[in-house]
Amino acid sequence: SLRSKYSLNSIQPLTSPNLQDQMIKFELVSCPRKFKFGVLYAKEDQVTEEEMFGNVTGSPQFDEFLSLLGDKIQLRGWSHYTAGLDTKDDTTWKHSIYTQWKDFEIMFHVSTMLPFYQHDTQQIERKRHLGNDIVLIIFKEGNTPYNPLTISSHFIHIIIVVQYTVSSEKEVQYKV
Repeated sequence: SLRSKYSLNSIQPLTSPNLQDQMIKFELVSCPRKFKFGVLYAKEDQVTEEEMFGNVTGSPQFDEFLSLLGDKIQLRGWSHYTAGLDTKDDTTWKHSIYTQWKDFEIMFHVSTMLPFYQHDTQQIERKRHLGNDIVLIIFKEGNTPYNPLTISSHFIHIIIVVQYTVSSEKEVQYKV
């Protein structure tokens, strides 16, 4: 055990005058300040990733949800964090959702805002971005259950399923 190997007498305080500065620099390098989250729109009765990635547009409720996440930004000429999206030639289309919180920047890879190719049933370009995000938010309409094994990815570690509802008092609510 560590306790038997070391005594409190063997621990010495660090007295370096620039220790605090060094620790802040280490934290800045070690703790990312920029994040990319995927947002996938799923219509009612959609159960496969091909169906979900194949949605060209979302619903008004989906658009309302996106407005809660951040601001719709134009990618061309964007000078802040890009999360791998093209800001010069529109190869990843024209818009995305972006927000800042304290010292953190968050870019959302929104499925319906990424290129759609009619003849690509797997929508590889969309999956390339969302499938490489650590966090994936599924905006699910209707009561069709979502199976966490639906999206095949080695990178997605967190899946958050969000569902739009209206309370009996006619207030918009989101179930997670």
